Amino acid sequence: MAKAAGSSYPREQIDQLLASLEHAGLVQHHGQGVYAMHPALSGFLRSRIALQESMHEPWRRAFVEVMARLADHLAPRPLHEQRSAFYGHGANFHTALRESEQLSMDRHYAALLQSLAIYAQNRREFTSAERYFERLAEYHKVRLDAEGEAAAYHQLGRIAEEQRDFKSAEQWYRRSLAIEEKHGNEHGAARTYHQLGIIAEKQRDFSAAEQWYQKALAIDQEHGNEHEAAMTYHQLGLIAQQQRDFSVAEEWYLKSLAIKERYGNEYEAANTYHQLGAIAQEQCNFSAAEQWYRRSLTISEKLGSSRAAALTHYNLGIMAQETSDITKALPEYLKALELFEKLALNDYVARTIWRMALITG
Repeated sequence: MAKAAGSSYPREQIDQLLASLEHAGLVQHHGQGVYAMHPALSGFLRSRIALQESMHEPWRRAFVEVMARLADHLAPRPLHEQRSAFYGHGANFHTALRESEQLSMDRHYAALLQSLAIYAQNRREFTSAERYFERLAEYHKVRLDAEGEAAAYHQLGRIAEEQRDFKSAEQWYRRSLAIEEKHGNEHGAARTYHQLGIIAEKQRDFSAAEQWYQKALAIDQEHGNEHEAAMTYHQLGLIAQQQRDFSVAEEWYLKSLAIKERYGNEYEAANTYHQLGAIAQEQCNFSAAEQWYRRSLTISEKLGSSRAAALTHYNLGIMAQETSDITKALPEYLKALELFEKLALNDYVARTIWRMALITG
């Protein structure tokens, strides 16, 4: 930041200054070179900056540049990697956003806005996320950036979908899709087709869902996008499974699984193993079902996917109960119950207790 502002202070001198300020109680070190300033020091620095206005703008720009670069780095990261940085720099990101707008630093403004929007979405702070993405969509619209505008609309669709507001979600997705199709953005269109398929599937309109998925799949196959194709194969499997067409469901799942295993995508593979277990269980092929469930469970426990592990234990308990293997069913239910309680999945807690009661009388 000092270099960007044209300062001649070397890093060693800055570190010495911070050490002196910490010794005086004016800053507090939070680790990894991050310091929190005492309000008295903040006020003093603001007054000094006001007296030296000519030095003000270079530092403002340097501050925005550094914060935007960090925000851009954090945007694609999962929530657990974002938390500590936003905890320490949340106020800085918001300040940098205001400064970037005032200084017409458009690229930095967009990076900060997007990162704040994604972090809010990841934290399920949907009202804030909507506000940020709407601002981002307007920003791209004014600058005739069709791809950025469509991407913002798509994320607004995802937010509405997560809140089960399927009508609004579909409206946002269609706004995104209209831009993507107009500008020939096939990758973006395929992604939106897929989400429209999920919306239709959640409303049990399986015919419409399959049409959307097939449109997405055609593009993914044409462009060799195997990861996206694997996700769509899995969804087509779910549709067939929900309609009890188990042979077709199994075909789709195995096509999805082949890609996931080839690329070492264990998390998604575990999901497909679980569904293959559910299909086998529905057809009373308990030996095959248990094999699939155990493969899923091994990965879920390895990756710390507590919810997935709990559901698999629960299904193993049901299967053991259905085959009158009570000694095997009870331990599975107990493992599932422990995880459901930790996750506060009260509906599943109640179901598990009810099933255990049937066993113990």
